[in-house]
Amino acid sequence: MDWLLGMQDPADGGVWFRVASRNWDTVPPYLITTPHLLAEKNLTQDRPPPPPAR
Repeated sequence: MDWLLGMQDPADGGVWFRVASRNWDTVPPYLITTPHLLAEKNLTQDRPPPPPAR
C-alpha cells in the first residue's frame, strides 16, 4: 500500500500509473535493477461523472 500511495503526487493529486525500464521486463517493477522510467501522470478521473441531479 505504501508503494501505491507513493505513486500519487501530493501537489496535484495526479497518479503515475506506469513504471517500467527502457526494455520490456518479465518481472515486477520492484525487481528491476536498471533505472525506472515513469509515464505521464494521470490527472483525470477514470470513471464517467455521475448523472445530473433531478
